[in-house]
Amino acid sequence: SAAECTPARQALLSGRLPIHNGIIMKEPIRWDGGVDRDSGYDGVNSNITSLAHKLKAAGYVTHMAGKGDGFGQATVFHTPLGRGFDTALTYFN
Repeated sequence: SAAECTPARQALLSGRLPIHNGIIMKEPIRWDGGVDRDSGYDGVNSNITSLAHKLKAAGYVTHMAGKGDGFGQATVFHTPLGRGFDTALTYFN
């Protein structure tokens, strides 16, 4: 288990070990200036298929409730709504 809760949430939602997500959530709205378009924000890379995407492909409706900082929050795409969830009732900090 990770020392913080965010890497564990990322592992569940992405299906990848936290070390492979390359994330240390310090500032979820921190931007690297555009050097890396996939993971320029503290959040899971944009090319990662989430658990929500897989469930939607199987015909499920997806909803997320609770702490939602595992994907980041810099843009709408980085939030749960941009990562495959139909609806979300979340807080980030």
